[in-house]
Amino acid sequence: MDKGKSSELSDFTDVNQGNTSTINVTTKSYLSWFSPEGAAVMPRNAPAVKPGIAVLYVVGKQDPIYEKGRQFRQLSMYLEMGCLPWLV
Repeated sequence: MDKGKSSELSDFTDVNQGNTSTINVTTKSYLSWFSPEGAAVMPRNAPAVKPGIAVLYVVGKQDPIYEKGRQFRQLSMYLEMGCLPWLV
């Protein structure tokens, strides 16, 4: 980004739930998602959501981050659902 090439496409390694793939995106887009200060960092950004703003937080019970979602119970409506049979 220091060289003014943040809008050029580049290859980056993406690890998502144990699966590794290569994605081809702009550096600016990649950093907006993966930067520790970016918008996708829930522990940093969720507390900044103002009261009255609706947030949909969806996570499966078998997802490794399932337990972390419970901390938001007091702040909003919290609904637990089982997995749909055809997705198992």
